[in-house]
Amino acid sequence: MKTFKLACLLFLGLVVSSQVTFADETSIDSLVDLLTQKGTITKEDAASFKAELAAKKDKEKQNFMVFAGRQVTITGYNQVLYKQDETAGAIDSFSIRRARLEIKGDITKQFEYDFQADFSGASAKVLDSLMAYKLNPVLKLTLGQF
Repeated sequence: MKTFKLACLLFLGLVVSSQVTFADETSIDSLVDLLTQKGTITKEDAASFKAELAAKKDKEKQNFMVFAGRQVTITGYNQVLYKQDETAGAIDSFSIRRARLEIKGDITKQFEYDFQADFSGASAKVLDSLMAYKLNPVLKLTLGQF
C-alpha cells in the first residue's frame, strides 16, 4: 500500500511539474491577462511581469551559439586554489583545482547531447558524454557516461 501511495505521489508530481515546466509563452500571457481582468493584479504589474519575462528570454537566447543550424550551448568554469604556507622560506602558490568545459545541444527535436570534460590535471578527463532521446515532453531516455 505504501508503494502505491508513493507511486501516486510521484505521478502527481510529474504531472504538475510538466504542466509548469512546459507552459508556453501564449498560455502565460493569457494567464496574466486573465489575472488583470479579474482585478487580481494591476495592468502596470502585468506589463512589468511581461517585460521581465521577455528580458529573461532574450538573455537565455544570448547563451546559445548556432552550429550547422542547431543551437549549441558552451559553458564552463574553473576553480583556483591558493595555498599560503607560513613556514620560513616557503612559497605561496596558486593551482587550478578544476577547469571544466561543457558543450550541449540538440541534434534534432528528439535527440540531444551533452559533453563535459575537466582540463585541470596533466591530461583531460571526460566527465560526461551522453546522448538522450526525448520520448515525449516528460520522458527521456539517456545513454552514455555520466
